[in-house]
Amino acid sequence: MLKIFNFFHIYAVRTQQLKEFCDFVEIKYEELLRHTKTRWLTLFPAIEKILKMYPALKGYFLSQPTRSVPIIIQKFFEDELSELYLFFLHSNTFIFHVRISELERENNSAIEVIQVIDLFQCYSRIGLRKNFFH
Repeated sequence: MLKIFNFFHIYAVRTQQLKEFCDFVEIKYEELLRHTKTRWLTLFPAIEKILKMYPALKGYFLSQPTRSVPIIIQKFFEDELSELYLFFLHSNTFIFHVRISELERENNSAIEVIQVIDLFQCYSRIGLRKNFFH
């Protein structure tokens, strides 16, 4: 997430080229979001934006000269499972995103916080039992 965001962040030329790729594949361009390591709630929307523009991003990165794109980004988009990986992350971060959003509400009572934590633990146990997490 960070590498893709940083690749476009301060480069208007790259952003314009991405907009052109979005037009070409008939996808609405949306500004990529930065995920910060200290804020859990930034990861889900950042992944969601990348998924929405995935065909344009993939086309953009695979059309660039290899030396102009970070190797990790190039390898990511060359991998045929990369989009599935993003969908997996998207579904898992959604659970965190919703629960953390509930915990950060302004007027939570202690009982409501305990209920949110219990529900999250329940989801985690189900995932572990079904070998969803390793």
